[in-house]
Amino acid sequence: ISTHDSIGDAMVTVLEGTGRFTVGGKEHFCHEGEVLVMPATVPHAVYAPEPFKMMLTVVFPLEEAKTAFLPAKNSPQEAQAAKAPQGPMAACVVLQPMTLRRVPLR
Repeated sequence: ISTHDSIGDAMVTVLEGTGRFTVGGKEHFCHEGEVLVMPATVPHAVYAPEPFKMMLTVVFPLEEAKTAFLPAKNSPQEAQAAKAPQGPMAACVVLQPMTLRRVPLR
């Protein structure tokens, strides 16, 4: 996954194998059972020197999470969404397990 950043803090847990990550230009190799935190707005990338599995957890600021993940206005779910916690401590967590494999370039 090429270099990018995110509005949310990200945490990667390596489930199997070894992944190579860059965070803020610094390289990290993480092995099975290890965790790496990538702070919001810091450029980062993920490389698969070998097939590996990781779980990505991203915590988005509440307002951005509402925009990205909650139903559109005037939907039946909007009333429930309006009851979501407010304030700087509220957040949305997205869990995304994935397997990365090295793909040869042509």
